[in-house]
Amino acid sequence: MPTAQEIFLTTEQHQMLESALLDHPQAVVARGAALMRERAVRSVAWAVPGSVIDAKIQGGHLYSTQLTFGNDLASTDCTCEYGEDCKHGVALVLELRKNAGRRTKPAGPSPTLAAALPAPDPTSMAGLVTEKLGKPLPVAARTFLTNLEKLREAGQHIIDQSLLQQLCGRKNYWGYGKLEVFPAESPPTTIWEFLAYFAYVLRRCQLSMPEPLNEAVDLKLQKRLITEWERMKEVAQWRQSLAQWQESSTDDEPEAPELRLQLFPSAAVVQVRHPGESEFDKTTQKLLKEYSWKTA
Repeated sequence: MPTAQEIFLTTEQHQMLESALLDHPQAVVARGAALMRERAVRSVAWAVPGSVIDAKIQGGHLYSTQLTFGNDLASTDCTCEYGEDCKHGVALVLELRKNAGRRTKPAGPSPTLAAALPAPDPTSMAGLVTEKLGKPLPVAARTFLTNLEKLREAGQHIIDQSLLQQLCGRKNYWGYGKLEVFPAESPPTTIWEFLAYFAYVLRRCQLSMPEPLNEAVDLKLQKRLITEWERMKEVAQWRQSLAQWQESSTDDEPEAPELRLQLFPSAAVVQVRHPGESEFDKTTQKLLKEYSWKTA
């Protein structure tokens, strides 16, 4: 019985498998992963060398599932009631991702790999990055940008850490927490701002975009955005602390000093006005620690 170990895929095809997983709901991916762990993938073989793979997947019945490598993507079809993009297709993708070998050139003629890729839509993220860099993008980079654009269109500023790992082609990873990609109070208004935020988050997670996408990141823009983001976080923390201190002062100590937060272009400063005084002045670390302890 032929197995996934007998299948050899190019680096671009492995990247397409990662992209295919991102197109499925997480619940479907979880069910497909369970099937793969249960060794439900019974046979895997090329139907059309280099472009179409046939497999038998054991579920409630023995289903025939097919995976096709097309332009920049991999799609599945199955004889189950759901047909396209089902858990059996996910099980096949995961089986290939784990066990298929790698080769540098396609074994036979494949429209995706042997022929030149068509130019991307000039208004898409891939098209704009191609224009900025002045050179065609590899398949892996175009696939990455296609998936990244889906995340941008979704408008979610918090994503699953596992999704980030899959996007970067990680097969094995730890961590299932949430990651903030950009500040909800000031979302990116252009693809260049989104790309700058995303590259920063990837770097913090010790991940990277496919080459040559890092060349498209505006480092000056990224530094400005991240500086503003960190300042917003600091201001939010101070506001929360001041609110707690003021509430405590109102309820328990009517004669306690009054605190206020004054914002400057480069910093946020806490000032204090003691009872009987008319002007605010700089506060001290001792006073802040005292009120922090009282409201803890």
